[in-house]
Amino acid sequence: MDEQGKPRSIRELTEGLRRRGGMLFGHVSRRFDDPEYPHLAGFPVNISFPQLRWPEGLPEHEDDDKPHELFFLCLWPDPETFREDGSTKSLAYFNTWGGPEWVRVIYSKEDARWQVLQYRGRERTRFSQGPDFKGVLWHATFGGIDPGETIDRWTKGDSQDS
Repeated sequence: MDEQGKPRSIRELTEGLRRRGGMLFGHVSRRFDDPEYPHLAGFPVNISFPQLRWPEGLPEHEDDDKPHELFFLCLWPDPETFREDGSTKSLAYFNTWGGPEWVRVIYSKEDARWQVLQYRGRERTRFSQGPDFKGVLWHATFGGIDPGETIDRWTKGDSQDS
């Protein structure tokens, strides 16, 4: 950890999460490719922030079937927020469970770069950018769920289990 108590590397971050009984993973959504919404082509269909947690601690072996929960924050686009000008296209995504979390995805036509700006209300909480869509989205979602975010939960053993 650095002097502010933040992890210095992804390895340090994931080891800390495992010790606390949870694991984050990045998620890259498929892109819009719908003839009904040609202006949204290239933008992610949704943005989700998944996190696995084991209330009784992490399994010691891969085949250990300990109870676990999947928490996720899922943001869906509002097509009415799509904006395009000579240099950029942007689209906003909102929390499906009504929370204040939202994301603006911006594509720069001039330099073919993506930006993902994450907000809670008016406060910007995270930012990622780069030329590679998958890398930018993975980086944006790898941080996972922040404390206090409005999320949904699936528990192993729920009726949707197969």
